[in-house]
Amino acid sequence: MTNRAFHERFSLRSPAVHVGGPGRRHGGGGAGEVRAAPSDYASTVATMHGETMGWIRALVGVVLVAVPGAPMRLAGNGEPSGASLLLMRTIGIRDLVIGLGTVAAARTGAVGDERRWVSASMASDALDTVVSLASLRSIGKRDALAAAGLAFVFVCGDLEARRHAPGRAPAPS
Repeated sequence: MTNRAFHERFSLRSPAVHVGGPGRRHGGGGAGEVRAAPSDYASTVATMHGETMGWIRALVGVVLVAVPGAPMRLAGNGEPSGASLLLMRTIGIRDLVIGLGTVAAARTGAVGDERRWVSASMASDALDTVVSLASLRSIGKRDALAAAGLAFVFVCGDLEARRHAPGRAPAPS
């Protein structure tokens, strides 16, 4: 398989178009050069961002539903109570639903759907960050900062996904 055929087959880019010709050999666009069609490239990348964040969130949800005590034991808090396990499972269900909703919206290609789901995800993560910091006295500095930091990482991922999501309002002129 040639290098060009490999890239055309396995690229995440939009369908390739041929540019250039025999007379154009300098400044890009040489004879037979293959490039992605510019109009479709951004939408392909945007779907990957929102969909990826959705799958990550759904995976976190599955883990929290299946083994809700694991994150608490990793934090060194001993054996979790029944109420703590229930709380972790409900957080897992929330993450699973938001994650799968984001994935479904990203795959439909409907303008604005993915953006709305990513925005809801970002709101959830931002509130998790704030509540974690507000719980500093009750759960301790280490656990509060760890929870806030993890939630903030997801806020950053959500911001990136939202920035690339289709349905973005046009910039003011």
